[in-house]
Amino acid sequence: MDWTYGQHIKKMPLHCETTLGLYIKELDIYREGESWDDFTLVLKSEFRKDDSVQMRNTETYLQSLVQKMRKENDPSIVAYRTFIFEFYVDLMSLLLSL
Repeated sequence: MDWTYGQHIKKMPLHCETTLGLYIKELDIYREGESWDDFTLVLKSEFRKDDSVQMRNTETYLQSLVQKMRKENDPSIVAYRTFIFEFYVDLMSLLLSL
């Protein structure tokens, strides 16, 4: 379908839970409804703390994982490899979704 970005924005609440859809409709960027990029930036910033994928990409989250591994008496190479693998899998999925 050849929908405009404004139409995509207006249809977004239909794909959400009821309370979330109502919240999205209250946002100024929803009412303006012209730029999909601006709309997604606002949504990501609004729900950053609730989004586990976004939280994994923060420096604080990564530092806490490193500290957790360092607290173990003898962190294994498997733990480090798992950490690196999960980080890159998340990064690749994020890049592919763009």
